[in-house]
Amino acid sequence: MNVRRRFFFMLFIAFFICVSIVLPNYTGRQIEYDFKIPGAAPVSVPDAIISPGSVMGFRFFDTDSPAGSSIDSIGGLYKEISKTETPEYARGCGDNDGGRERAGGGAAGSDADRANGGAGYVILDAGHGGSDPGTIDSGVQEKEIALEVALLTAALLDEAGVEYKLTRTGDDFIPMEIRTGLASADTAAFLVSVHCDWYAHKPVNGTSTLYEADDAASADLAALLQSHITDGLGTADRGIHPHADIAILRDTQSPSVIVELAFMSNAHDLSLLKQGEFKEKAAENLAAGIRAALLLRAAD
Repeated sequence: MNVRRRFFFMLFIAFFICVSIVLPNYTGRQIEYDFKIPGAAPVSVPDAIISPGSVMGFRFFDTDSPAGSSIDSIGGLYKEISKTETPEYARGCGDNDGGRERAGGGAAGSDADRANGGAGYVILDAGHGGSDPGTIDSGVQEKEIALEVALLTAALLDEAGVEYKLTRTGDDFIPMEIRTGLASADTAAFLVSVHCDWYAHKPVNGTSTLYEADDAASADLAALLQSHITDGLGTADRGIHPHADIAILRDTQSPSVIVELAFMSNAHDLSLLKQGEFKEKAAENLAAGIRAALLLRAAD
């Protein structure tokens, strides 16, 4: 065996030894996210997701770790962080003013509670994120459009004093368990997930809203938001559609809908989705629809 082969052989052995030591320490143990969902039990994640090198956009703590520490798996780099630190995706957008919590969790009696009419907080979900780009067409990524519209909507809700939570505020991969878990808490009013559509037949265009099949509350929410968005944007109204096999709709305990803003596969729709003015208008009408839905929910 020549020197070069011996070097690479020894390198492989060293790598194998490192993996055999590190991997058992980060698998086969109970893991919990480092935030609690109001009104719900802590969320657990599968052991399989914490293999070395995995890229995750969330934080969790290991129950075998020392008290007050947790593991941050973002970028596959394990490091200790404070267990009490609130992840960005669990926060609202508002500033902390005078001791009042962020708009993701306003205290009882706050302006946010009054704006929600006691109906609970809204979950704003920006579809996809991180390693999941969603649809990509002509270099445009669905995850970016979804996040921008979700953040614009959140800012408008914040101005109106509406209580809400964002599933993500950056380009992070958020497991479905977190998204559905937030919407399954007792204090959640409903979930609105922002997406863009795509279809092989390029002329198809317009806006549609999906909801969980056989759920009247979700159907009502879908119809209300669909009306607000299409009236405001002037896009083709493709109606509301029931689905029984979409996890974010199926696995939530509160009314949940997916708003498909427009078709990335259609040249005209894609040109609109790339425009800042269109995304701002989409957020304005989505926020208006959410506020209308909260009023109706509070009146029930």
